[in-house]
Amino acid sequence: MVSTPEHAIFRQAVSFTNIAADAFEKHLIKTPPDGGAMAPFVVNAVFGIELYLKTLALQHGKTLHGHEIERLFRKLPRAAKQEIERQIATLSVTSRWACGINSIDDLQIVLDELDTAFIDWRYLHENTAKALKITFKPTIFLSEVLHSACLTKASTEQAAATA
Repeated sequence: MVSTPEHAIFRQAVSFTNIAADAFEKHLIKTPPDGGAMAPFVVNAVFGIELYLKTLALQHGKTLHGHEIERLFRKLPRAAKQEIERQIATLSVTSRWACGINSIDDLQIVLDELDTAFIDWRYLHENTAKALKITFKPTIFLSEVLHSACLTKASTEQAAATA
């Protein structure tokens, strides 16, 4: 099977998200949490989210650049956003991470919070005065939604190719 750019980006998104999940499960969910794992969790989780957004864009015929999560989301093609809405509708009922997110409008708060997190948390040591915030459940839920949206599009394309 030939690997497409969206397959390659998706695999990277999964890898970074898995590392973030590992940091969360091993270091942040315990009491007391290991604060030293916070920046690695955020950087890996948000980079995974960025790559999921870029995967979705490519799956819908558009190439996105940059690290700003809110801007990347805003530039997604309409069909990609519709797939995200479908995934939110499903996962808001079944996911332990949903935390009251039932629509794209609800997701806007998370997108705004994560917008420059990839850059901010990587260079935390350079700007210690900047107040940073991360909420675990919404961040994890966004990753879950985007992962499912990418898989759904890939499954649809694969089914069409074999029909």
